[in-house]
Amino acid sequence: PHFLFNALNAIAGLIPGQPQLADETVEQLAQVFRYTLRKSEKEWVRLDEEVEFAAAYLRVEQARFGERLQVEFQVDSAAHAIPVPAMSIQPLIENAIKHGVSAVEGRGTVRLSARLLGDALCLEVFDNGPGFPAGFSLAPSAAPTGGYGLRNVAERLRGYYGDSAHIAWENGADGTRVLVRIPHPPPALTGEKAP
Repeated sequence: PHFLFNALNAIAGLIPGQPQLADETVEQLAQVFRYTLRKSEKEWVRLDEEVEFAAAYLRVEQARFGERLQVEFQVDSAAHAIPVPAMSIQPLIENAIKHGVSAVEGRGTVRLSARLLGDALCLEVFDNGPGFPAGFSLAPSAAPTGGYGLRNVAERLRGYYGDSAHIAWENGADGTRVLVRIPHPPPALTGEKAP
C-alpha cells in the first residue's frame, strides 16, 4: 500500500510538468501489478523475469526520487534462465529503497548483482544507505526492529531450499549488502516444479 500511494503521488506530481514521464511511470506501475498478479500463484520464475520485475519497480521509484536514485544491474547472462522463487528479489530492493536510499542525503544507489558461482546462484542487493542497526537479527526472539520483508524472504528460502540456502547482510564503509546464495539446480519440490 505504501508503494502504491507513493507511486500515485509521484505520478500526480509529474503530470503538469512531465506528462510523458508520468505516462511511462503509469506503464511501469501497470507492469509491476501485472507481474504480481500473474506470478502470485506461481512458485518459480526465471531469474531474468524476476530481474525485469525488479527493474520495473525501480523505474517507478526513479519517477519518485528523480536523479537522486541511481540504479545498477550486474546480472550474469549465464544466470538468466535459473529458476528462483517468484517475488523473492523485489522485497530486498524495496528494503534498499526504504531503509537505504530514503535515508541518504544526495544521490542514493541501488545495485542488483547476480552470478553463478559453482553450483550456486549468488545474489547481492547493495545500497549506499546507513546500514542495519546494531544487533539486527531475524530471530523470532529478537526485539521487533522491522526486517519483515527480509524475514519473509529468509523463511521462503528456507522452505524451498532447507539449510542449503543462505541469506546474510553486512554493513560496509560504502553501504549495505544483502547476500543470498541458493543452490542450482533447486532441490526437487512436491507440487509445482521449477521451470
